Order: sequence, then C-alpha cells, then structure tokens
Amino acid sequence: MKSFTFTVERGLSPRALDNTSGNHGGFTPDRRTVTMVVEIEQLALATLNPRTLEAGATLGAFTLSVGSTATNRFSSSTAGSNLAVVRSVTDSDDGPTAMTQITMQFYPSTPNANDEVRVRFD
Repeated sequence: MKSFTFTVERGLSPRALDNTSGNHGGFTPDRRTVTMVVEIEQLALATLNPRTLEAGATLGAFTLSVGSTATNRFSSSTAGSNLAVVRSVTDSDDGPTAMTQITMQFYPSTPNANDEVRVRFD
C-alpha cells in the first residue's frame, strides 16, 4: 500500500419553518457517508481482481492495518464495505510499477446502527 485517505461526511438539510411562529425549524442531519481511498501496487489478477469486485457490487468485510509493533500501530475495519471505484494510477514516482486506486464505501451493519467503521489503536 502506498497511501490511503479516510473521509466521513454528513450533510445537514434545513427543516420547514415553525408553523406557529414562522421561525426557522432547525436542521435534519443526513446519513453519514464513510469512504476510504487506498492506493496499492497492482497484484496478479488471479490473486485480487478489483474490477470484478467493483462490477459485482457485493458487500464484504475489510480491514486495514498500519504498523507492526505494539503501541505504534492501528487498524481500521468494517463489516460492510463496497468497492465503489477502481482506477489505474499513472505516477512517475513509481516508475514501471502498476498502481491501482481503490475507493470503498463503508456501510453500517443495520440501517440504524452507527458502526460503519471501527478504528483501533494498540
């Protein structure tokens, strides 16, 4: 893995005006959108074919671990992720190495749960 970015977005929508006073009715929060973009060296397609996973649009578990020694590592995991976009990367820094950028969207385990992602430092 060369790099990754992790994004959590949540929009707000205005509510209707208060019927009795005409005051602003406040805001309603939208659902969260949790995404991770990972740039990896392209593996042999027999090992991992990200374009097949993208076309299948199936949910699956995903874990990303960074670091190897205790107190200097963390992991991010989810039970429901969908490989949303796969893109080949052209970067002069990597020379002839084939790189792929994978964008995943994380989903909660149930519609009302707030467990799109778990981050653990240890």
